[in-house]
Amino acid sequence: MRRLRELPVRIVRPGHGPSFDRQRLCRIVDDYIASAKARAEGDSQEPEFRRGT
Repeated sequence: MRRLRELPVRIVRPGHGPSFDRQRLCRIVDDYIASAKARAEGDSQEPEFRRGT
């Protein structure tokens, strides 16, 4: 996930769903990493990208 965040992209075309910009990619990656860290520490909060934002 960290490698995805480092890619110099302006537009992400995921193949399913609408395209989005680098800012959203970084937010998705950051949320995913934070949720993985929280799960490892025993917290089970759902990340932002799963809440439909």
